[in-house]
Amino acid sequence: MTYRPRFPFVEEGTPISVREAILRMQPELSTFASTATLSYYKSVLTPLKARYGSASLDQMSRPLVLEMATRDEPSTETIERRLVVLQELVRWAASRGYAYHASALEIDIQDALGPHGDRAAPPSLSPAMWQRLRPHLTRGDVFDPTRYRHEWLHWAVRLAITTGLGPKELCQLRLRMIHHPLGSIVPAGLAASPEGPTHFIPIFRATWDTLHAIGADVESQFVLVGPDNRPLRPTRLLQGFDAARHKAGLPESIRFDICQQTFIASLVQTGHLLYPIAGWLGHGDITKVLPFLPLQPGTAPRTNRPFGWLDTPPDPSPGAADS
Repeated sequence: MTYRPRFPFVEEGTPISVREAILRMQPELSTFASTATLSYYKSVLTPLKARYGSASLDQMSRPLVLEMATRDEPSTETIERRLVVLQELVRWAASRGYAYHASALEIDIQDALGPHGDRAAPPSLSPAMWQRLRPHLTRGDVFDPTRYRHEWLHWAVRLAITTGLGPKELCQLRLRMIHHPLGSIVPAGLAASPEGPTHFIPIFRATWDTLHAIGADVESQFVLVGPDNRPLRPTRLLQGFDAARHKAGLPESIRFDICQQTFIASLVQTGHLLYPIAGWLGHGDITKVLPFLPLQPGTAPRTNRPFGWLDTPPDPSPGAADS
């Protein structure tokens, strides 16, 4: 049975590209709000503003669209309606082989579970939806932003399945693991450490193990690129990630993705370009994202290197590699 989206702007049987869908969905996605997310960013960033400067820190810590923090608290009905729309887009995109991020509620649910897991539904979930999700969750499943707990991946997989995505569809997804609230500050610190980012080791290991556990026929790639979406030449930072990869026991084919202060764990089906649609929408100009999205499924080159644009030589100008 062919899945038919229930978007109000899509007539039944009318083809629409992901690019068009995202453009039309932008007003909904850009207002997806969470008071728990807002309080989280405040609690993390406030102590650091004095050290790093308010303006630069705010710029680096902009949350993704799916976690957009606002000062207004939407009603439960409003948030639930937006969540339903988001879930529709998730299913619609997955049914066509596109990537989309299936989880936007990890911080809310972490807050709702509490230390004993006995709190009421978080503000971004209706009581009915919370009752549906709650049996699948434990405190250990929830992403702890202060410790970068690798259980986040298992939680994302569980939520994706709960919201309608099965293991086969997960093989076609790229799941965002971490959007680091400190942005460029952390890579700068890691570059100065010969040990590399050791706190990512359990994340890499858990990612790799989980892929095999769900039987995913995928090629995992972590690609290190710069702000211009070009791969960085080997630097001390890249060497640090190589050290972490080695300690995690991962193959040499694993690379790292640090795109516009967003950390993404890529589950890439070999031969397909599945770009993380949600990965950059929180960073302003949507036109910077869309050129990298294929217009229709299957248009990406079928190659063992899904990211064809990585073959583009880096800018030879001085300093380009470290921009």
